[in-house]
Amino acid sequence: DIGNYDNLKMNASYSNVVKTWEQTLGLTLLSERSEPINELEKTTTFLIPNGRWIKLKSNDPISPTKGYRINFSMRGASQATIGSCNFFQAYLQTQWLYSFAENYRIIARAEAGF
Repeated sequence: DIGNYDNLKMNASYSNVVKTWEQTLGLTLLSERSEPINELEKTTTFLIPNGRWIKLKSNDPISPTKGYRINFSMRGASQATIGSCNFFQAYLQTQWLYSFAENYRIIARAEAGF
């Protein structure tokens, strides 16, 4: 037994399409309480705005032979609002597909995060 841990998370988001990008904007309220054995209770609370943008282009939605996908998201919190500390996260994922001849495909993927 290492102690007690409670977590409360509430999220609201709005999705729409902006030009050729699927956009999701959201706001998350996260509160965590931990009480390790023989230590003081700690509570952290964050109000986290977040955004995600996805672009998908392919020649066939079921069985594509050419196309790409871009997925970008970011979120963060600040002590200037409701935040136990400052943080920022960003994530980018890309995929690219190209088929040639009848049985050959090139698939490339890349990911980066901060």
